[in-house]
Amino acid sequence: MISRRRMVVPITKKWESTMARIQIVRQDKVVQLLAFLNDFSHGRCLNFVLKSTDTLEGFNRSGKFCVRIVDAKFALPKTDDDPASDFVCLDMPDYPSEHDDIAIAFDSEADRSNFQAAVPGSIREPSRMGSLRR
Repeated sequence: MISRRRMVVPITKKWESTMARIQIVRQDKVVQLLAFLNDFSHGRCLNFVLKSTDTLEGFNRSGKFCVRIVDAKFALPKTDDDPASDFVCLDMPDYPSEHDDIAIAFDSEADRSNFQAAVPGSIREPSRMGSLRR
């Protein structure tokens, strides 16, 4: 799920994909998250670099075990009319033109723990106070 603010009106529009395959890849010191999205109308795949300065929050919602990447820097997925929309480039990821929270939900707590162990960055419990950057 990607939360995006609209440019003209102060409304947050959530983009969600109910089925996604997530992979964490490591090449030398660079760690990337790859997401291949099945039912996402805005594109089929995206990747972005994860850094040790990234903050991850664990939370539970509707029986799912979730992780929020706080203020993630990423490029939007390529549209379906782009011939490269089915592929990601591991050598040179797209420039991260967007920044917002990304939430990933898992069916089990063990899956969430495995994901958190694979990514760099600090893991914390969610704040009870809302974000100040809105």
